[in-house]
This record gives sequence, C-alpha cells and structure tokens, in this order.
Amino acid sequence: MYTIGIVGFGVVGLAGLKFFIKYPARINKFLGLTADEPVRFVIWDQKEQPVEHAALFAKHGIEWRLAASCSLPSFFAQVDKALVSPGVSLVSAGDLTGKAFCELDLFQHCFAGKSIGITGSLGKTTVTKLIYQLLKRERAKLQRAGNVVLGGNVGIGMLDLLDDAVVAAWAVLELSSFQLERSHAFAPTVAVWTNLYPNHLDRHLTIAGYFEAKSLLFKQQSASAITILGTQLFDENTYDLTIGLLAQLKSALVVAGAAPLTQQFIDRVPCKAWTAFMVHDGLLGKYGIIDGAIVSVQPLLAVSHLPPCTFGDNWAVIFAALDAAGSDCAWLVQDLQEHQELYNPDDQHHRLEFVRRAMEIDFYNDSKSTVKESTLAAARQLARTYKRVHVIVGGLGKGVDRSDFVPMLKLVPAVTTIVAFGKEAPALGAELTVCSLEDALRKIMAIVLPGDAVLFSPGGASFDLFKNYEHRGNCFKELVTGLRA
Repeated sequence: MYTIGIVGFGVVGLAGLKFFIKYPARINKFLGLTADEPVRFVIWDQKEQPVEHAALFAKHGIEWRLAASCSLPSFFAQVDKALVSPGVSLVSAGDLTGKAFCELDLFQHCFAGKSIGITGSLGKTTVTKLIYQLLKRERAKLQRAGNVVLGGNVGIGMLDLLDDAVVAAWAVLELSSFQLERSHAFAPTVAVWTNLYPNHLDRHLTIAGYFEAKSLLFKQQSASAITILGTQLFDENTYDLTIGLLAQLKSALVVAGAAPLTQQFIDRVPCKAWTAFMVHDGLLGKYGIIDGAIVSVQPLLAVSHLPPCTFGDNWAVIFAALDAAGSDCAWLVQDLQEHQELYNPDDQHHRLEFVRRAMEIDFYNDSKSTVKESTLAAARQLARTYKRVHVIVGGLGKGVDRSDFVPMLKLVPAVTTIVAFGKEAPALGAELTVCSLEDALRKIMAIVLPGDAVLFSPGGASFDLFKNYEHRGNCFKELVTGLRA
C-alpha cells in the first residue's frame, strides 16, 4: 500500500491530513497515482499524538511516529512521499528529501483560481490582510463573481482553502521563506515582495541564502504574471541580489514604496519598461516608465491622506497589488477616504498594541517584533508622540548579528532607556541587562516619569523563554495589567 507521510502536525500538517481524507482522488493525481489506489497515512512530530484527534486517527488507521524514537531518515525510509511542514528543517534527512513535497506546490496543482503571493521580512501580514480586505470588499461592491480567500502564514492552512463548496476567484497568501524554499511549481498571478532584512540565518545561513528562498516566489511566473518589488530591495545592501533576480524575471515588473520617484532611482532599475507605485510631489501615484523616462502618470492620493493603520511603503505595495489584480484604483481611493474605519489589518495584537495607561505612563506591546528593524520602526513611530520612550529588547537573533541593534536604537531621539532580557541579553550591549521579562519591567518602572511610553519590542524570536510571540506578548500584558492605576 502506498504510504503518505506528514512531517510536522501543526497548521499545515492538520490541514493536509483533512485534505487527503476528504479528497483522495486529488492527492492521488498530484502524486501520479490512480484515483482509486489505496493509501495509508503516517505522521511524524516532536510532540505526542494529540488526544483531540484520537477519533479521526482511529477511523482512518493513521499511525504516529514520535521524533524521540524515530529519526527523520528512518521516517522517510518508511514512506513513499511526505508533506513537510515549513517549520521542519530537513538537513538531517539527507538524500531522502527527494520524497518531500510542500503544501504550496499541492495548492498550485489543485487551486483553479488566481493567486496573490506576498512575502517579505517586515509588514507582510498587514499587507496581506489589507489586500484581502480591499479586494474582497471591492468585488462584493462591484458584484464581481467569485469569492476571495485568505491563507498561508496568517495561521490558515492553504489546503484548507481547497474546498469544492467554495468557488474562489482569488487566493491571497502570506508566504514565509520556509514555505517558499521547497516550492518548485508555485506560480502566482501576482507576486509581492515587500522588503528584505536579515532573518532566519540559523536556517538559511547567509543573506544570499535567505534571498534565494524568497525569490522562489517569482521563478515559475509566466510573462502574463506581475512581480511587485518594494523599493527597499533596491537599497545598497540588497541591490546586487535584486539586479540578479531582475535578469531572470519573465513577468512584468512593478516597483512600489513611499520613496520619492527621482531620476536617480529610475536609473537604478535596469529594465526597459516597468511601472512604479511611488511618490512624486507628495502624491502617491502610478507611473509608467520606458527607457528611463516617465511616460504616464496616474495620481492616486496625497501621502498625508493615507490611512494610519499601516506605513506608506505598505500602502504603495497594496495599491500596486490591487491594480495588478484588476481593481479600480480610483474606486479604492474613494472608498478608503470615505470608509477608513472599515480597513483594519486586525493584527494590532502584539504589533505596537496599546495595552493601557498606568500612573500616567503608556505601555505598548510589540512582541511580534522578531527582527531589529521592526523594533526600530516601532520606536520611531512612538518618538513622533512621546519625548521619552523606554524600550525592552531581547529574544533570539536566529543567526543574525545584532551587535548594532542597541546603538541604532540609541539614535532614535526619544529613546531614553534600553533594557535587554533573556538568553542573548548580555550580547546585545544594553546599559541594563536582566534575566526575565518581570525583571526588565521592574527596572523600567524605577526610571519612568509621567508622560513617558514603555515599548516592549524584543527584536528577536521568542523561543528562549516563551512558546511563541503571542505567549510572550500576553505575558507582558499580564504584567502591565497588574500594575496599579
């Protein structure tokens, strides 16, 4: 009997199992089997078999392999093919990784609609959710056929979207480098890359390796597809890598960001014809460029009128993606201006989230910050409102050099105090270093004055002391809630 393995039983693994059981002919076709060929399922995970799925496992004869007693090479030797969750590294599996496939390629094989794939180091969740909300609202208002679905790295398995009962015209997918690095077939209608900052170097080893994983988003696109690159990718630290990517593109190029569209920037893009969603004379607009000259202009709205729920760079990317999907930009501008309150990425939990005011001090939870650039952005944002900002940093660097983290934070004028906590705290070079989050808040509370802001924005992964960034953020909020009013 043909054996399908599932490596990792989180969001992806569970969605995969449900899909395999519900649509056996579709997974068999993907694997090159006959529609009625019998298969069995075996799952490998580092955790014990979950009791809440015991009935499902018993009904379908699903077997469980615990990592402690079954190595990955041993597991792969027992299966014909395996769906591998993106969070699992296959370094130890060696030559047997040829049996692995990813959810993204299976999704590409089975999904009949069009797709927008979004990746980046910062802001991709916000961009993904706003694209989804705006596209869904516009299609409903203009009575366009087909639903819009949301999935990927937003906590919704892509295979959960492959429901025959839902006719989806568009899928909006947030994609991490882990989800992209094993893909050989995904070809989105619109591919969006917001920015790139060093991250996950414990897995990708180098910034070039990280860039290569992200760039797989574009490799299978056709000439009729559209590629959208954020302006940050043309900065000096990533410029050579970006130019190498442009040389391989078959798709049409769009560059998007809140940066000014200057001749100097235009000259940095070595393409005969491309489109920019950028700023000129204070207006975000759509600009057609041929042979280094602007040949068409479509003003959208003043940068000062962009809704405050996200940054200007993100709005430029959002407009570019929606335009690529066939949306009416004029309608979108009008709707944004008239109904700003309707558009909320709903990810303010743990992203510069206002927790409470206590003793005339404002507390912000930015636990979702897992890279230093995110913390810097949050500190600069608060510096527009507060004269004194006290920052708590920490977490794990995931292979990224964070030696410049604290010096860069000190350059933000309002940053008054920096306290580092956790496993890597001594290496960060903050003036105050403690072991726990409780100790960090205690140190801050001995320094703060009425009117100050306290920013919890670690700039590193949470796994040194917490289950995930949500757990970390909730612990901070509980501590702040316990302070006297």
